[in-house]
Amino acid sequence: MRVLLLSVFLFLHLACWSQVFINTDVAFNPGLIVQINDSLKLETAQAITVEGNLDLNGNAVFDGVFQVSGVFNANGNLAFNSTGSGGAASSEVYLSGGNQQITGDAPSFGKLYIGSQGIKSLQTDVFTQELFLDSGRIHTGSFKLDVFNTDPQSIQFSNGWVSSEFNGQLSRNMQTATAYPFPVGDQQRAFPVVVTPLQNIHSGLRYANNSAGDDGLSLFQVDDDVCRLRNDVYLRLYDFPAVSADVRFSMPYPADGNFNRIANRRSVPFETWQIVSEGNPLELPDFITYSVTPSVDDAALVPARVRPEAPIINGPAESCIFDSELVYSAENPNGYNFVWNMDGGSLNVISDTSVEVQWEALPTGLISVVASDEEGCSSVSVNFPVQVFPLPQAEINVTPPLLAFEGQNYTFFASGASDDSIRFYFDDGTESIFSPNKKSFDAPGQYEVILEVTSAEGCIDRDTALVTIEEGLIFSNVITPNGDGFNDFWEIPSSGMLVYHLQIINRWGTLIFETKSTKISWDGRDSGGNKVPAGAYFYILDAQSASKNYSNRGTVQIIY
Repeated sequence: MRVLLLSVFLFLHLACWSQVFINTDVAFNPGLIVQINDSLKLETAQAITVEGNLDLNGNAVFDGVFQVSGVFNANGNLAFNSTGSGGAASSEVYLSGGNQQITGDAPSFGKLYIGSQGIKSLQTDVFTQELFLDSGRIHTGSFKLDVFNTDPQSIQFSNGWVSSEFNGQLSRNMQTATAYPFPVGDQQRAFPVVVTPLQNIHSGLRYANNSAGDDGLSLFQVDDDVCRLRNDVYLRLYDFPAVSADVRFSMPYPADGNFNRIANRRSVPFETWQIVSEGNPLELPDFITYSVTPSVDDAALVPARVRPEAPIINGPAESCIFDSELVYSAENPNGYNFVWNMDGGSLNVISDTSVEVQWEALPTGLISVVASDEEGCSSVSVNFPVQVFPLPQAEINVTPPLLAFEGQNYTFFASGASDDSIRFYFDDGTESIFSPNKKSFDAPGQYEVILEVTSAEGCIDRDTALVTIEEGLIFSNVITPNGDGFNDFWEIPSSGMLVYHLQIINRWGTLIFETKSTKISWDGRDSGGNKVPAGAYFYILDAQSASKNYSNRGTVQIIY
């Protein structure tokens, strides 16, 4: 084993071509350039201080404290196994080799330069004042690369970026109202993020090219306005106080649909994904850029497809049972596909945005509509409750006259409608709000009488009665005109007669009474007003209706 003991104060250039083991404290003073072309091992409890330049082509294991304030150019793996290893603010550490690893106990550097060859991997947290990525990639794994200088320019990069795995991150110390770039990405390419804090924060993030569900953040616990979440990439934020920053980031185009918003994983009041971005993202030739303000600590952001906005149903909120032609509609400015449903009646689709409904059940009904877009996302089903009132009971009872002739009074009753408003409608255009209601008809024929009953809620029920007025003549053959008020007149009830001629003749053939009125009422007196003697008298009646001629001959007996 070779032991190299160095305490040099001259401007020298030393080179070693074999493994170097150091078991004592060593200081590389300013101006000294040391090149080691093989590996370097610092024993436990020893220390190396590099104030000049150290160029190491092999691997290094620092079981003791390694401190650099000058320049350290490393081409191999570095193991910082002692607490306190790293560099001062003035130090420059270059990772210039191919694939390299940093392991150990969280070293800290002034300036960390990442070369363009290979991938630099962290097996421990690494802290640095400044980070220079050039075109290389550093992979933090599940560890933290923390840049704690608050200058936004403390990370310099052209095509280089930082990739991470579960709980790994690139972290920065940021001041309010200043844009800080985060050159992060996946294993293949960079998708830089820009964070503009709304307060002073020290926070980190990770671009993950895997499903958030793979990291224990279920994609199925979503708010009502989330249709689905992208399951191949997401952005993980660490130590972001609620509403602490605006975050602008990009992601590659998805292969399975359009994700037009960003969802934020929230822990309060429940662990759910909720939409936090407004408006559509900026779509560029090969990626999509989103802008969002996270609203919870340790947020996760994932592109989301929002549900179509729930349609607002317009229509009557109250209805009477069995009312027809009730129209319900909803606006559809985005041209979604609407699916209507109802409970408590029948539905007829008029168009995509309107339906005709008849309610058939008490006391409430529900109508709902769901909007679906071209991506297969559906809105939350909107229920529109409707209070359904019963109909009143409309029933017509009719008391007819003795003769179903014109001019005879019929009596109409609205049965069981004492607490509701009623109205009778007659064929001649007249109406009445009274019950019982008397009504006569002027000519033979069939007449429709409608009873309309209206409840306090405005519900209407109707009943119809048909009245038939007959045509004809009715004859009696005895009168007793003695003034007792009973059968004092000889009357011939008639109905429908247009022409009427009655003659009464005594037994000697003398005409004692004649009239052409359809309303016969003979009191047993002759044309001079004298009572005729008791006995039998002959009558001759010729009449004509609209449909036929009548000719009747007979006798009438007068008894005093």
